[in-house]
Amino acid sequence: MRFLRIRHVMQLTGLSRMTIYRLELAGRFPKRRQLSKNSVAWLESDVEGWADSRPVARLRGTPHTAAPGPSRDAPRRTP
Repeated sequence: MRFLRIRHVMQLTGLSRMTIYRLELAGRFPKRRQLSKNSVAWLESDVEGWADSRPVARLRGTPHTAAPGPSRDAPRRTP
């Protein structure tokens, strides 16, 4: 069993601190565990389970590639 602090949870999920707290309050993210009077953390297995339960993103259409722009080395036009 391993406990994760908020910064590590943010790194693992890609979510902001406030988003994690909002999701937790709404019951859509694992609850924090009280480690001591002033210390909380999440169980790593709870966070991983939440991440595994997230749907896989689907891409729509074909990838769009940007049209080539001017080269960085090309001389710039001046008015």
